[in-house]
Amino acid sequence: MDWRSTYRIALSLIALLTFAGAAWFVVAPEPSPGVEITRPTPAANVSALPDASGAGPGPTGEAALSVNLNTASVQGLMELPGIGETLAGRIVAYREENGPFIRIDQIMAVSGIGPGTYEKLRRYVRVRE
Repeated sequence: MDWRSTYRIALSLIALLTFAGAAWFVVAPEPSPGVEITRPTPAANVSALPDASGAGPGPTGEAALSVNLNTASVQGLMELPGIGETLAGRIVAYREENGPFIRIDQIMAVSGIGPGTYEKLRRYVRVRE
């Protein structure tokens, strides 16, 4: 194999990777809106929202709540299912280091939060006001 063949193969691979990267940007999912919590919590940075019907408190008399991943304190994050003090601290540290979350699934980038924990959390968190 001479250098011209090697050069052509290298250029072909670069073109293929460039095309694949561009295609990924085209099909990348849109940021999803935050989701509401269905249980009350006394933590700071938790806001009461109307239930799905928009009528306020649900049938049990509890208002639907959600936790904003971008503004919640460690104590507020600890109210989420499966989140203790250590994970809450990691979420806050990740947010301070990398900036605000854009999509709720970005929480899986935090060490210790995998798909299982994310599935438990996704109904209870949001990233926008």
